Amino acid sequence: MVDMTKIVEYSRAMEAMGCCVVVITPEELQGANPRKVEERLIELGWEVIGDLAPMPIDEEQEESAFHQCRQVEL
Repeated sequence: MVDMTKIVEYSRAMEAMGCCVVVITPEELQGANPRKVEERLIELGWEVIGDLAPMPIDEEQEESAFHQCRQVEL
C-alpha cells in the first residue's frame, strides 16, 4: 500500500527547495519497472529543461542539481 500522504509531504518539501517533482504511483506504472521509467524521464526532462530554461545549463550544474534533489531524506 502506498502512503500518498507521505509522498505528497516529501514532494512538497522537494518543491520548496526548487526541485521539479513528478510522482507516478504503482497503479499508474502498470507494471513498468519504476527505475527504468525514472531513468527515461530524467533523460527526457533534460531536453524539456533545455527547451524551457531561460539560460543554458552546463553538465556540472546538471549533475549537481540532480544529486541535490535526489538526496532529500525520506
